Parts: sequence; C-alpha cells; structure tokens
Amino acid sequence: MRHQVSLVVHPMHQALEAALVHYDADDKKRNVKGPKPNGYV
Repeated sequence: MRHQVSLVVHPMHQALEAALVHYDADDKKRNVKGPKPNGYV
C-alpha cells in the first residue's frame, strides 16, 4: 500500500516543485520591473 501511495505522491511533488520554481522565477522578473504595491504580500 505504501509503495502505491509513493508512486502517486512523488510525481505530484515533482510537479509542485516545478510550479514553485516557475512561480518564483516569474515573481523575480516582476520585481525587476518595479516595486510591489503596498499591501501586496
């Protein structure tokens, strides 16, 4: 059972990691263009 769960979770984790890396890079590009507006976290 545990092995089957890891087969499902691992690809999901990799996809999540890739999405976070992409978002982080996108966020840095936005920061280069100008400061964040007040209230934006």
